[in-house]
Amino acid sequence: MEVLGYKNGIVVYKKNTTIEEINEYASLNQDVEIRLVSEVNKPTSKNENEYVNQKVNLINTPHLVYGQYLQAERVYTVVPFTIEEIESRVLEISESNKKSIIQAETEKQIIATAQAGNDSDALDNADVFPVWSEEGVAYALDYKVKSFDGAELKLYKCVQAHTSQAGWEPINVPALFTRVAYPNEILVFVQPTGAQDAYALGDKVYFPTENDDIYESLIADNVYSPTAYPAGWQIQ
Repeated sequence: MEVLGYKNGIVVYKKNTTIEEINEYASLNQDVEIRLVSEVNKPTSKNENEYVNQKVNLINTPHLVYGQYLQAERVYTVVPFTIEEIESRVLEISESNKKSIIQAETEKQIIATAQAGNDSDALDNADVFPVWSEEGVAYALDYKVKSFDGAELKLYKCVQAHTSQAGWEPINVPALFTRVAYPNEILVFVQPTGAQDAYALGDKVYFPTENDDIYESLIADNVYSPTAYPAGWQIQ
């Protein structure tokens, strides 16, 4: 049951109302005319080439059950779209699909171009790169992704091809990912796990934290920390 109230041309409308609520509403709004509404020819379904038109007709006879209120009918009419309206809608859907396809293809091209660029260009356009996912993504060698390091998004590069899984976030698996850095940027030492992430001759790191000394690797394929193999490093 629904309520329509009229006052100075303004419709007051409430849905799914009980008769108790109607009576309370009427007692608080005595200057508003209330109509109990029934629905006529309400369609149970319609196809995509039709729309439903609604019209409320006032009936100046008492409601059969609640005679203190007059009646109104909400009449539904199913109206077919014209050929022009159907064609317009089909064209609108087609144009929307085209924009989505173009956007997706453009995004793929931009990401592919960024992936093929050097590390400096990648860092300058870091927002372009996809976010690392644990959903079984096959990451190829040198593929770059964004991932969190604490509360900050950092850019990482795959150093060993693999398929991602939960717990293998780049910061947690140096055997799979390494931080992308500018040519002269110095990062904090990360313990290498093998040849794929070993430090090269001349590489520089902060050790053990970014607030400590800078060390330069004196050997190629350096997988040792400055404390584990002091002869492999020298303080700058």
